[in-house]
Order: sequence, then C-alpha cells, then structure tokens
Amino acid sequence: MKTNQAVKNFLDYHRTNSKKNTLRNYSYILGYFQIKFGEREIESITPDEILGFLTELTINPKQTTPPFKPFAHPEILGKSQ
Repeated sequence: MKTNQAVKNFLDYHRTNSKKNTLRNYSYILGYFQIKFGEREIESITPDEILGFLTELTINPKQTTPPFKPFAHPEILGKSQ
C-alpha cells in the first residue's frame, strides 16, 4: 500500500472517531509525512528514515520559529476547494 493511501485511510477513520483537535494534530504531522514519503510503499520506509523525519520536525536551528500551524491538503481534511 502506498503511504498516501494509508494516510488517507487513517485520517478518514479519525475524522469520524476522534475529536477535532486530534484530527488537526494528526493532519499536521501526516501532511509533512506525505510530502516526504507519499508515493512510496509503506513497507519500503525504514525505521531510520522515520527517525530522521521525526528529528527534522523537532529540531529548531534558529530557535525563533513561529508557532506550529496545522498543515494538510484540503482533501485530507475532507474539504473541497
């Protein structure tokens, strides 16, 4: 299964079974995850790549980054443009 499809399935589930802020937080992280790994098969992503991805999200070299804002394509949040 491609990562994009897995993320869509995951968010579809949480859209109906989780609170709004939970979905927003998942959408933020998974939006970046899709940019990095979206077209790849899930099985091809290594633990080291996931660790690198999470490290990139948490390292703040300038220490002046503005507050996080949710990121997701409208289709991920179930909204059409």
